[in-house]
Amino acid sequence: MDATPTDPVAAGLPDLGVLRAVMADLGGLNGPAEDAFLAIGSVLGEASSLLGGIQTGFATLVERLEGGEAAATATGLVNATERIASLGSGSHGSTEVLLRLVGVVGQIEARLRTLSKVVGEVGALAINAKIQASLIEAGGTDFTVFTTEIQRLGILAGQTIDQTCVRLQSLQQAIADALAGERDFERVAARELTSVQGRLAEGLAILMEQRRMAAAAVERVGHHSRDTAQRVVSCITELQFNDTACQRIEHVRDAMAIVVELAHSGTEEKIETLVGAVCRLQALQLSRTAAEYHDRVEVLGANLRDIAADAVNILTDADSATASGGGGRDGHDSFIDTLENDITLAARLLNSQATGRERVKAIVQTVSAGFAEMAKDLEAIHSIDADMRVMGLNATFKCARLGDHGRALGVIAHELRSCSKRTEEFSGQISALLQSAMDMSKTLGTQESSDAALVSDLGKSMMNSVVNLGALSVALDAELEKLHRDGDRVARLLGATADGIDIHHRMNETLTQAAAKLAAVADLTGVDGADIAAMGERIRTLLAGHYTMQSERLIHQIFADCFGDEQAAPPADAGGAGSSIDDLLF
Repeated sequence: MDATPTDPVAAGLPDLGVLRAVMADLGGLNGPAEDAFLAIGSVLGEASSLLGGIQTGFATLVERLEGGEAAATATGLVNATERIASLGSGSHGSTEVLLRLVGVVGQIEARLRTLSKVVGEVGALAINAKIQASLIEAGGTDFTVFTTEIQRLGILAGQTIDQTCVRLQSLQQAIADALAGERDFERVAARELTSVQGRLAEGLAILMEQRRMAAAAVERVGHHSRDTAQRVVSCITELQFNDTACQRIEHVRDAMAIVVELAHSGTEEKIETLVGAVCRLQALQLSRTAAEYHDRVEVLGANLRDIAADAVNILTDADSATASGGGGRDGHDSFIDTLENDITLAARLLNSQATGRERVKAIVQTVSAGFAEMAKDLEAIHSIDADMRVMGLNATFKCARLGDHGRALGVIAHELRSCSKRTEEFSGQISALLQSAMDMSKTLGTQESSDAALVSDLGKSMMNSVVNLGALSVALDAELEKLHRDGDRVARLLGATADGIDIHHRMNETLTQAAAKLAAVADLTGVDGADIAAMGERIRTLLAGHYTMQSERLIHQIFADCFGDEQAAPPADAGGAGSSIDDLLF
């Protein structure tokens, strides 16, 4: 309620234009102050919303690390690493079987050479039998069939053995190829696979640790974010001190308007003392408001900076819960991507091993078939041997009936039977060795088939793990990117807002200058020598309905409690003995 001056004013009063100027200066403060604090409130509101989103986003991120997909992937990879280790030992077992098979084949080869020599003796015996048979003149006794058949059987046995030897050489080469493949795998792939298996175990340990850290960080980050959000709410509440300050400024303007109007009315006695007392009161009011306002805004700015730092700390906590031990914002990439790379390498090695297993399996099948053919060859040799034994026995009987004439041929027939016996002995040994070799081949074939299936399943499982980890990595990237984007915005908003607050400087300057002007007016009225206690009730009556001292005391006491301003506490009795102008202050 600005007053319009009328002349003249009461005698003894200073220029009341100063009061009108103070009113005008004060009138220009509230609008900018309200605009400034509305802007701060808007920023705090957005910060509060963003902090709530950060808390929710972090909870989502933790759920990703602890959720069923990550847990299933981790469990699957643990099982896979254990099975990879068993594959390594299984590969070593295949090599041992192949080495034993090489030894057995060597024994078969040695006995086949001996058997070949024995059968070779049959050919020499057949020639000698022909010679001796041609010398026998025992009318009607014909040994032509015996000698001819012995020669035929010897040739047939030799051919069968040669065929068996050829098959054996082919099998030896196949086994050597399989053994070389296994040794190559053991020398390169198996060692690399073992190394990868170790790295996988380390990566899985890190993944487990991240999940543990994330679980442990949930409560800490949740508490931190809730505390920070509460501080934002407290800052929003604290903004009300601007409304109080503006109200007090309006009260001062109202008081100035009242005394200016009263001075122009000419109805008040000792008007100059009353004007001086009110001006002194309002000057102190403005000085105290300026100081309090400046301090409160400074505290507000410090709180905004602290909250901005808290937002950064929350993100640091989030990073520590998802990174590989202090790896920073993108730390999760280091362990997930490394783990993913190792899994991909392991899958590639497993696929290579699967190919090798299929190759060895095919060789084993070839070897098994070859051994089966060799077994048939031995059966043929057994049959030939049986025929030679019968032929030799018959020839022996015939030679015995011839007496001395058949003695030489009988000796040859006896040697033939001896060869047959030795042939039977070595054939039996070879048959036993062949059976052992076929059993080994069967065991190896079963193992290779089992390993091939296991390797194939592992390869698929590993690639599925790669896909799952890739999805987890993308999800973590997205969540952390959003967290950091929002956190950075909170920090920037609050930091920039704190740095940009300057309304308290303008408020302090204007209020201080206004207080100085009012104090100067009070000095000119000589109010300091007046009986202020006697004027107290008049001032209260004058300002009643516009400027309530009791309400201002209560408001000020709230601020005094907040800032510990014990000197600003209201007096017990504003109108008692010994009162001064300060007793009218709050």
